[in-house]
Amino acid sequence: MSSHWLIEKGIGEDRAILLHNNHIIAARVRRHAGGPFAGAIVAGRLKLHNSPQLVTEDDIVIALDGPLNGLSEGALCHARIVREAVGEASGTYKRSKPPRGRLVESDVTQPAPDLQEVLGSGHPVHTHILAPLPAPDALAQAGWDMLVEQASSGIIVFAEGRLIVSPTPGMTVMDVDSSAASRSNMVQLAKSAAVEAAKTIMRCDIGGTIAIDFPTIEARADRQNVAACFDAHMLGDFERTAINGFGLMQIVRRRERPSLVELFQLAPVKSALLALLRRAQRHQNLHDHALVVDGEGHKMLQANPLWMEELQRVTGTAPRIMTGASGPDDYRIAPTTSHIQA
Repeated sequence: MSSHWLIEKGIGEDRAILLHNNHIIAARVRRHAGGPFAGAIVAGRLKLHNSPQLVTEDDIVIALDGPLNGLSEGALCHARIVREAVGEASGTYKRSKPPRGRLVESDVTQPAPDLQEVLGSGHPVHTHILAPLPAPDALAQAGWDMLVEQASSGIIVFAEGRLIVSPTPGMTVMDVDSSAASRSNMVQLAKSAAVEAAKTIMRCDIGGTIAIDFPTIEARADRQNVAACFDAHMLGDFERTAINGFGLMQIVRRRERPSLVELFQLAPVKSALLALLRRAQRHQNLHDHALVVDGEGHKMLQANPLWMEELQRVTGTAPRIMTGASGPDDYRIAPTTSHIQA
């Protein structure tokens, strides 16, 4: 069976999965408020102190790469976005790296291509309509919920062990954790981990620099075989180092946007709310149910009124919002008599 993309236009975000034999082999998530997106052309004033930046009318700061073409401070110019804003975390400290762009010769701004345009060049693209129960949920049937759980937890379990995937300020780190049974054959563990790491990079849309910490393998030929397993399961262009004597391999892929790991791990409240809204779209009796969130989730819903307006438009119901959840993991839909209204 040929591969094809399935796109779901949701509340607050659009989701896309690349299916092959009914399995997800790649995925994308675009959050509506996350722009400017890669490919957009934006206008702004040039700032040169410290590092070159373009500042738009709505005060979005674009870090600039490449030549400045002799332009001076304050010049009105246009830039094409080459990498979207990405979050990063170090301990309890979180911040967002600004989008990056390159100056272009243009007199007009231009929106980024939508997901259908971006994805349509390689495989057929189909649109999935998220209908209420009992209509089938094509993304869930393909394994969407499991993918979200893997990206959110950073834990990918396979036969011989598990991968632990962590976004850091400099790179995405993948650590291979062995099971007790697999420790007697570290080469087989590393081969299986290499296959799962390649698949995870594609499924979770991980770009930039990636470090995989394999178990230490003494024989160079064995390390080369592990690397070959990785190569055989990677899609698209990438560069990598050899696996060194300490088991470390680095990969570099083009990076235009945050990965699913970054989206879900670095913004857990937003991720939980958008997942809750997705479930609400499928609910058959939303009129006598409420969205149960915690205080932080309630504030975010108030700050994004378009989400609830869109939910009302697609379901014909304006659900109540109630507090009572212990945190993002506890966001749910419940009968309105069960909780105190927020």
